[in-house]
Amino acid sequence: MACNMCEEATPAQTCSDPTSNPSSTGDWVCTCAMPSTSSAVAHIAHCKFDECSVAGRCPAGQTCFEPDQETEGDWECQCDAPYYGTKVAGAAACERDECETHRETCAHEGQACVDADKMADGTWVCQCVDPDTGDDAQQKAAMCESTLECVTNAHICADADQHCVDPSAATQGDWVCECLSPYVEKMAGMQGPAVCELDECTIVCATCQQPSETEEKFCEHRQQACRDPDVTAGAMGDWVCECVAPATGDAAAQAEAVCTLDECMSQCASCSQGLCSDEGQTCVDPDTSEKSLNDWSCHCPAPSTDTNTLNSVEQCKHDECTVAAHAAVCTDAVPTQTCLDLNTNADSLMDWTCRCSLPSTTVATATAALCEHDECVVLCDACANTICTDAGQACVEPDTFTVGDWLCQCAAPALGERVVAAVPAAECVLDECGVMGKRVRIRE
Repeated sequence: MACNMCEEATPAQTCSDPTSNPSSTGDWVCTCAMPSTSSAVAHIAHCKFDECSVAGRCPAGQTCFEPDQETEGDWECQCDAPYYGTKVAGAAACERDECETHRETCAHEGQACVDADKMADGTWVCQCVDPDTGDDAQQKAAMCESTLECVTNAHICADADQHCVDPSAATQGDWVCECLSPYVEKMAGMQGPAVCELDECTIVCATCQQPSETEEKFCEHRQQACRDPDVTAGAMGDWVCECVAPATGDAAAQAEAVCTLDECMSQCASCSQGLCSDEGQTCVDPDTSEKSLNDWSCHCPAPSTDTNTLNSVEQCKHDECTVAAHAAVCTDAVPTQTCLDLNTNADSLMDWTCRCSLPSTTVATATAALCEHDECVVLCDACANTICTDAGQACVEPDTFTVGDWLCQCAAPALGERVVAAVPAAECVLDECGVMGKRVRIRE
């Protein structure tokens, strides 16, 4: 059964038993296939391997990321900032939005920055914002023509890195300043600058987010939450990754947070949630990484031992023969006996036994046995029974608690008795003229 559990695991594991002694149970081991070096005693192992530990996974300018060490083929190459891009199990196609660096050049003139080819360098342009007109200018501010009231007021908006818009030619004094992308308007700018905000966690950019092929953002791709503590205009590069409950840990600025999830203490789908303590057992989570789940186990209180069961209450075992005082009762007996506890359930106490060595089969519970053995019932070439019966005599065992006291006895009407435990059998005589049944003891 043990080997089946290992071999039927996914991926298949190897089963080994370090001790083949029949009294040594529950010590079989499941070992993961290479390159993983993980193993587990008496249960299926969590096979972990950091695929990023293999040299040359990703080319220069990219960093290897391993989201789950228990899943094969999920490693990723992620582009180093200011480039962004991710590819699973291969080199990423790295992009860079140059407007992250040059946006202010355009914004100071109330214009939009556009990078049409993020795979190439030097392709960003400043672009007039409707209703302004003018040609795009590569790597510099464009020559844009404003309309209506914005002709004289555009500079007010441009000084705040915003754009001037006059919605109506018929109405005077209705021009407004509007936020330039990617900023969003919190309060309209009526004849003056607007209040603009930018939550960096909502945009894709080289300095704040690194999206994967599935459009997950940097933090979310790592099962964490992104938070921008200051969304006011100009406050860039202050976003952080935070742990998601029940995981805990300090937020990390523009990086993956180091989060811990103790499945023995937290409330989550895979957590112990008091199962161990309710049974008087101790919960242990050997790996509190937020990505290492379903590896907690309950541990029995001493002197009971565990059966190494994962994610459930332990079936505690207590071999009473491991108690030195109990074992000594058997080993110090004469003759020496073996201590054996056939029922090792933790609630089954004082049922350990002392067992006599063969050929005696005497057993005593919680005390030394009186080893009883009828030497005449053993059958072998040089045993008492064989020696006597081969000579047509009867084997007699006067005391089953004494070794070597058996003797052969002549069958009637023959007379004679062998000396105790002597070989060969007794010399029997038959005086056909004598009194039938009278026995004469013969000394060899």
